[in-house]
Amino acid sequence: MAAADMKKTKLSKAVLGLKFMQRTVIRLEKEQNEDENNRLIDDEHWVIDQPVEKSAQSCFEINPSYVSCEGLVFGRMSFLGFNPEIEKLMKIDDLERTGKREDETSVGDEEMANRFSQIVHSGNLKRHGYAEDLLASNSGPVPRKRFKRKFLKPLDI
Repeated sequence: MAAADMKKTKLSKAVLGLKFMQRTVIRLEKEQNEDENNRLIDDEHWVIDQPVEKSAQSCFEINPSYVSCEGLVFGRMSFLGFNPEIEKLMKIDDLERTGKREDETSVGDEEMANRFSQIVHSGNLKRHGYAEDLLASNSGPVPRKRFKRKFLKPLDI
């Protein structure tokens, strides 16, 4: 395109000064002004005007190591039995942080005795007679009494 503009012959000032050539003069000046304005707009369009001080400062601190993330608080929280699964995970995470680990393979004798006594006294057994069976096996044979249900006649009123 630049080669086409150079080959184009330009009119002399004397010819452009003639009255019938005034429209051409105005059109050429307008084209030059538009070209200059477009060039300026294109140059300014891609430049961001920021003070030098702000561009040097960064809002973020870049740390390539994940060591700083190791001491963070457990992300999901649950309180007062709202989500038992999360509370269990929180308890495990807390035990790992403190260094105390529960021995998952074995349970101490005292803990087993305490838990068993709680189950027996609470009465919340899934299988009825479980506690009595265990107590009976420890103390000796104790016969169980079971009552047979009898058919009750409906009352005639």
